[in-house]
Amino acid sequence: MRPAPNPPIDRALDRLANAMNQARFAVPFLALLALAPAQDAAFRFAPKDATLVLRMGAPARWKKDFADTAMAKMMSAPALAPMMDMMGKAMEQAMAGMRGSGFDADLVERMLADYQGDFTLSIAVDWAKADLVTMDGEDPSLPFAITVAAAPHPSFDLAALATAIDGGVRKLLEEPGAPKTKEVPAGELRLTAVADEDGMWGTIPAIVDGHLVMFYGTDVEAQATKAIEGKDRF
Repeated sequence: MRPAPNPPIDRALDRLANAMNQARFAVPFLALLALAPAQDAAFRFAPKDATLVLRMGAPARWKKDFADTAMAKMMSAPALAPMMDMMGKAMEQAMAGMRGSGFDADLVERMLADYQGDFTLSIAVDWAKADLVTMDGEDPSLPFAITVAAAPHPSFDLAALATAIDGGVRKLLEEPGAPKTKEVPAGELRLTAVADEDGMWGTIPAIVDGHLVMFYGTDVEAQATKAIEGKDRF
């Protein structure tokens, strides 16, 4: 027997699913995570109570790290050629879109070609504070926090990328109908957060202790402050 539909809970879970979709760039590469060597610095901003933590070596490392593995042979198999071709075309379209908006797409291409650090995605859901029982059809509260970070590495200047992203986002925010923004104090830092259509807030990626970091969730102020303090990390 299937449980009866519960629209408020369904909406809360949909919001979490949409938030997780913000990190969809990592999905095709999850199989590589178990093979990549661990680096403590990559977990600098992953909270200890994270529900899920994914670490992915940068694309520039894949050829070197996996050249002699079965994974490399599988990824080059004819059966996966359509998927790899689709991913390549999607990347080309993304680069074209960046150039069309005036963003420095060449900088992104250099990062993909040169950066040999680690990307880390962490997702924390506070089930203890989740209000899954509501009245009058109100949306339940499902507190969550998503953090995406790139660890510093001498192969690429993450600060230059942060500057380019910040300038590009702020240019878009000057256009009519741009989303709301707010300052997020986190220790001695002042981050800028942008609202999405669901009322969630995500910070413009910024350099923190050499890492390129973005916070997204239901309480980015508390999330960013806790992460930057570096306490109780994964």
